[in-house]
Amino acid sequence: DASDYQVNESARKIELAVVRSGPLDAGCSVHYQTRDGTALAGKKYHAAQGTLFFAPGEASKALTVGIVDDDEFNPDQTFEVALTAPALTQPAAGVASAAMLRDGGAVTSVLIIDDDLPGVLGFRVSETQVKEDCGQVSVVVERTGGATGTVTCKFKTVDGSAVADVDYVATSGTLEFKAGETSKTILVGIVNDNAPEGTENFKIVVSEPTGGATLAEAGDKVEVVVLSDEHLAKEAEMLSKLFGEELFNADIMHLGSASYRKQFLDACSPDPESDEPVGYAALAVHLLTLPWKLTFACIPPTVYFEGKITFAVALTFIGLVTALIGDVASLFGCSLGLPDEITAITFVALGTSLPDTFASRSAALADTTADAAIGNVTGSNAVNVFLGLGLPWMIGAFYWAVKGATPEWTAAYPDLALLYPNGGFVVRAGALSFSVSIFCFCAVVCISTLSYRRYAIGAELGGPPASANATALLFLALWMLYISASSWNTLSEA
Repeated sequence: DASDYQVNESARKIELAVVRSGPLDAGCSVHYQTRDGTALAGKKYHAAQGTLFFAPGEASKALTVGIVDDDEFNPDQTFEVALTAPALTQPAAGVASAAMLRDGGAVTSVLIIDDDLPGVLGFRVSETQVKEDCGQVSVVVERTGGATGTVTCKFKTVDGSAVADVDYVATSGTLEFKAGETSKTILVGIVNDNAPEGTENFKIVVSEPTGGATLAEAGDKVEVVVLSDEHLAKEAEMLSKLFGEELFNADIMHLGSASYRKQFLDACSPDPESDEPVGYAALAVHLLTLPWKLTFACIPPTVYFEGKITFAVALTFIGLVTALIGDVASLFGCSLGLPDEITAITFVALGTSLPDTFASRSAALADTTADAAIGNVTGSNAVNVFLGLGLPWMIGAFYWAVKGATPEWTAAYPDLALLYPNGGFVVRAGALSFSVSIFCFCAVVCISTLSYRRYAIGAELGGPPASANATALLFLALWMLYISASSWNTLSEA
């Protein structure tokens, strides 16, 4: 029969019909043999071969192939049964002298449907409550809807208001269900710290099932609620009312204090990552940078409010340090008698951009691509241009639009007072057009070089030492060209 067959694995066998058509007066025979497809003989079915004999007048014969019923979950698989060597065994008058196979009917395909269900994994309950002094909590992961074969899943604890290794013992691992096993237990230690804190919680989640198992839609996690001792809970409730629930968390305060202490200890150490003595050069650099280290150690650790305070305070510190560096660079240039334009593109630019340079270097060494390093540079310049210039200029434009022309403004800009009698925010270009033109030229050369390196070398940064050094010298030369040309233009117009 040319049509495909399907059989459940648990049926253990399948019967296939071989049909004869045309004149049936003669007897005939045909040979059959199984062939592997995705199903392999001996593993999913029993190999079979033989010869079928049709007596005169007999129109069909059945052959049986055994199916292996195992306990492992497998995708549905197929094998084939082929017919070959048809022959007449009892010729009859007026019948053709040879038997033939029907076109397209020499091979049939059998699909073995695996009805071994590995099951669905999930927690028995969605929430459980324990007291802080219970020692440990146990939760059960159940296997429902089938228990065929060996399946596994991973599990881990996730912080909520309870903090790992402070309120409970961080736990993770893999659960393995043997064939027939329907439940496993996860044990997590609970820490009794005797601290004034209210009810806290954390979660246990399961993930990455194997062996064909799936996770229950709403059963992949369980919330563990840790109830504090009654007298401590009352004290914690009082403190929460005074400071607010988000601000007061004894465990986060404890971790924050420990992190603050470590920040200052690391700042005071020449090499906090190693216990080995440092050289004189490293010690000199440490002493030179110690004030800055101690200053930035004052930034709060990331444990507070999921790092939001850290981000805000760090951004403020960066702004203050940048402003300080800019003022110091301006004073240094003034003491040398340099025009403000030259001071801005040399000392001020170096002071504010060197941190970006070192950050890009670290990104280039740590990342597998140049995206982070170049993105850091372009992103920093975008902030400088669009925010550093755009924001104060916008504020200045609003200010002068409201204030209008004053006698001082009219005296400062007599040529513009006739064109703009109502006043406005004025920034004279000076030598800016020439400087920006040189910068754009150097930027085009830089981007073109990076693009060429991508196709010629296969990397925008790094690569063979010769090309890397040549690119570094070219970029350094572009910077020197920009500084020299802009300074020459400023001095020539002075």
